[in-house]
Amino acid sequence: MGAIKITHVPKSPDYLKGVINLRGKIIPVIDSRMTLRLPEKSYDDKTCFIVVNAEVDGCDISVGVAVDTLLEVLQFDNADIELTPDYGSNLDTSFILSMGKTQDSVVILININKTLASSSTVLIESTGATIE
Repeated sequence: MGAIKITHVPKSPDYLKGVINLRGKIIPVIDSRMTLRLPEKSYDDKTCFIVVNAEVDGCDISVGVAVDTLLEVLQFDNADIELTPDYGSNLDTSFILSMGKTQDSVVILININKTLASSSTVLIESTGATIE
C-alpha cells in the first residue's frame, strides 16, 4: 500500500496539514504535535495517521491525527486509570482526560474533543459539516 496523499488546503492554519480521501470520505488531517504545542517534526516512515471520531461544536466529525509513531493499542481497567494530578493554575491540563498506569510507565490519556476544540471552526469547515 502506498503513502496517503495529503491535499493542502490553501490559507489554512499550520496545524491543519490538509485533507485525505479515505474510502471516498474527505477527512481533515491535523498535526498532533502542533495542537499540543510541541516542536514540529518532519513526517517519516514511522508517522501514522489515526482517524478518530470527535464531537466538535456539536458536530460529529472524523479527523485524521498525525502522530510520530504508533507503538501499541492499550486497554485499561478502571483500576489502572487515575485522575490528572493538579499542577496548579499555571499549567493548562484541560486536554488531559486522565492517566493510565501500565506495569512500567504512565500513559497520558488525551481528551480528543478538548484537543480539537481550539481548531473547531477550521475542522468543521474542512469536512463540509454545518453548525446548527
